[in-house]
Amino acid sequence: GEFSEIVREGRTPFKIKLGNITYGTRVHSRMSTESTNYTQSFMNPSTEPQPGYYMSSVRSPIAAIWNFDSVFKSEFPLVTSTEPPKVYNGSQERIYKFDFNDTLKLERKGYTYLIRNKTFTVKPGKEVEVTETVRESTKVRPFSVNVTLVGYFGIKLTTRGDEPGSLCLFALPSYHVHTSEETGADEMTFEVNGTFEERYPVSAITLTRTTT
Repeated sequence: GEFSEIVREGRTPFKIKLGNITYGTRVHSRMSTESTNYTQSFMNPSTEPQPGYYMSSVRSPIAAIWNFDSVFKSEFPLVTSTEPPKVYNGSQERIYKFDFNDTLKLERKGYTYLIRNKTFTVKPGKEVEVTETVRESTKVRPFSVNVTLVGYFGIKLTTRGDEPGSLCLFALPSYHVHTSEETGADEMTFEVNGTFEERYPVSAITLTRTTT
């Protein structure tokens, strides 16, 4: 979004254009080494095959995490929203809203219910043990957002009083300075990058048949 021109006493007026957060298509996946097992037994003492039905609803943590490679810091909030491409559909959030200003890491944590169903047949005189193994899966993808400073740099910068006519920025990501064809104002555009992590539960179901 474009933030209205900010005028502060004794300072050069400027405005900030914050582009949409765009996400890369390359995804890195990893699975947790820790797991939790849930077990349920089904016995069939009769002489006929019996159907078995396993149903679970496991409360598990979920998280959406943005890790920024660098911080953009201003004197006022830069509230924006984003809709990341998520793999897990059990999250309660689809669009996330947060303050881009002075943010190095952003976390949204919550819980979801992992629902699994499994049907099977229990043979006469047999027992079936159902084990559900729940782990945390993480998907990591890159993201970037363009930030444009308007009327703040270059020869069109107007000083007021004893305000300096130049500005130095250290550790600024690769940037581009140009003059807008529409307004004639100087613009500096640079890119802020990072990674987006999506954490959600996954499970596998194992059937073990034994004799009662």
